[in-house]
Amino acid sequence: MIKIEGGDAVAMNGLVGSDGNQINPDTGWTQVFQESITPLAASGVIAGAARSPLRSGGGIAAGHFNALVFADQASAASGFVIQASNDSVNWFIVTSASVVSNAASSLSVPLIANYYRAQLTNGTTAQTSLSLNTSFTL
Repeated sequence: MIKIEGGDAVAMNGLVGSDGNQINPDTGWTQVFQESITPLAASGVIAGAARSPLRSGGGIAAGHFNALVFADQASAASGFVIQASNDSVNWFIVTSASVVSNAASSLSVPLIANYYRAQLTNGTTAQTSLSLNTSFTL
């Protein structure tokens, strides 16, 4: 099972959360983070929260960071990105893609840093619908 932060539980196995909470490899229970559901203005930008795969007691709780977006308008060229950072201040792009209107797009990267976040830059038309989620997987 996974739990969307602030939402309902959904059946899914093999995912782990970024903060060490609700992680139980025996049951597959974890969190998926809903970064934003607020539509963006033309050329608007949303950056999700910094997420760490490191457990409080040490060790890494996952193997990949994932991002999923659905928007009713296309992004800017290569406007959907996963960023990584070693200090949660200085960010670098690990991978990017362009989002087409009314279609889900996903990105996934192996863990290489201490922090991750997803960022979306909207295209030239204001959105009326947006969903941006992130997660960690084994």
